[in-house]
Amino acid sequence: FVLFTKELKEEYQKYGLLLTSAIGAAKSTIESAYDVPEISKYLDFLHVMCYDYGGAWDKRVTTNAPLKNDGVLSIEYTIEYLLQLGAPPSKIVVGLPFYGRTFVSELEGKLGDSADNEGEFVFFNESNRQQNTFKDWNAFENPNNFIQDCHVF
Repeated sequence: FVLFTKELKEEYQKYGLLLTSAIGAAKSTIESAYDVPEISKYLDFLHVMCYDYGGAWDKRVTTNAPLKNDGVLSIEYTIEYLLQLGAPPSKIVVGLPFYGRTFVSELEGKLGDSADNEGEFVFFNESNRQQNTFKDWNAFENPNNFIQDCHVF
């Protein structure tokens, strides 16, 4: 992968193009798939896919993208680990999910409860549409400041 990114970077530079890559966020993936200091030399940005830390495969109710927890499956751990391996902070782009997961459980459905199956994906815009909260979004007059103030729930 390092040689591939190096060769691509050399070609892309001729045309003034950026070279970026989406990379997995799990520690085991980072360890087995990426030479972080080397790919950081050639990639303009590392888009870290900080989601799918948990799901139906865990057979329990869990979080999709926890900011922090006690283990290695969290956004905080992933970013700190990449920094420790030599990724420049200026090249890290954190990819966040704008969807949630639901679980089917015979228990209360609290974090850690066993879950037989995964329910449906729930997307941010779908939950807003169902609750009719789009009316609370405000776009500012200056299109260069595309900031939205959303009051959800």
